[in-house]
Amino acid sequence: MQPNMDNNIRVACLPSGEAFKLFEEKVGSETLQMHPDIHNIAEAVVEECAGLPLALITIGRAMASKKTSREWEYAIEVLRQSAASVFPGVGKEMYLKLKFSYDCLPDERLRSCFLYCSLYPEDHLIEKDELVDCWIGEGLLDEHTNLSSARNQGHFIIGSLIDACLLEKEDNHRVKMHDVIRDMALWIAGESEKENFFVKSGVQLKEQPKAKKWEEVTRMSLMDNQIKNLTEILECPNLQTLFLGSNDLKE
Repeated sequence: MQPNMDNNIRVACLPSGEAFKLFEEKVGSETLQMHPDIHNIAEAVVEECAGLPLALITIGRAMASKKTSREWEYAIEVLRQSAASVFPGVGKEMYLKLKFSYDCLPDERLRSCFLYCSLYPEDHLIEKDELVDCWIGEGLLDEHTNLSSARNQGHFIIGSLIDACLLEKEDNHRVKMHDVIRDMALWIAGESEKENFFVKSGVQLKEQPKAKKWEEVTRMSLMDNQIKNLTEILECPNLQTLFLGSNDLKE
């Protein structure tokens, strides 16, 4: 959507009834009926999502396996703390709500694999096999006795991220990351003490970019640009990942 266009359409948030219906669809009516208090708490969770479909879907999927009222009480407590965050603007507030699905991933391995997907450009169709091979090369997966077993684990993780609505299935061989989910992933990486991403992928760069502290960067993606020369020597002692694909590199 282009700014200042006469035919722009404002996409409104869902009204409360439709919002709850969407949330119930993702959680499952069986879960909502597990305890008398869960339905009431679910209504409060939907209210915290402020009618944002993406928040309703991702948090709904995250809560689908939560069958006790205590788990639901904890969820609403977390979401209310997020809403009261000091971060200004709806965008950051939404990231905090969507981050709940990220926090619900079962282990750090899945979280690292998810964040890795944000290195690809916006709307990029990611080949599953390529992504899994990168994860293997980066040491993000378990140790395996053979390559086939490692690749199987990688595809299992992709399936888990799709189930959590953190990746979208494009076809049998490719996935992509929703723009807002990708922004959230980069925000999480930016807040991380372990990871320091420098991502300028798919932004039409023609020259080598600048960064304040190259020495802190752990993963860098400059793919899908128009860079021809990379001649400046960068001091990046902590760099583990460098994506330069789909450029016009000459030197």
